[in-house]
Amino acid sequence: MGRMLSKSGVPLILASMEQGHSEHHLLEQAPVKAVDADGVFVFALGTAVFAVASLVLAWQRPALVAAHQEWFLWTAIVATALGCAGLAFSLTRRRKGALALSRTDPDRP
Repeated sequence: MGRMLSKSGVPLILASMEQGHSEHHLLEQAPVKAVDADGVFVFALGTAVFAVASLVLAWQRPALVAAHQEWFLWTAIVATALGCAGLAFSLTRRRKGALALSRTDPDRP
């Protein structure tokens, strides 16, 4: 395998001499499907984690106030609220995508 530069200066790899000098870019996106295309699972999981953290921190609020660390509680509460907004957005996006798909493919439920 040799290292060369294309006309645009991008590094290339020569696949092999037997394959007729096929060129491939070093930075090529792998043909892998997205794990969670609409983000619902990620938003739901993050929101749940911060909601539990908010409850635990609220339970320990007197200790947080005594240590002047009450901002931990407010950060968890704000993160939970932002997670709820993100979850609503991703659920709306999923629903709109399903509607658009059903309009283009009438056989799909």
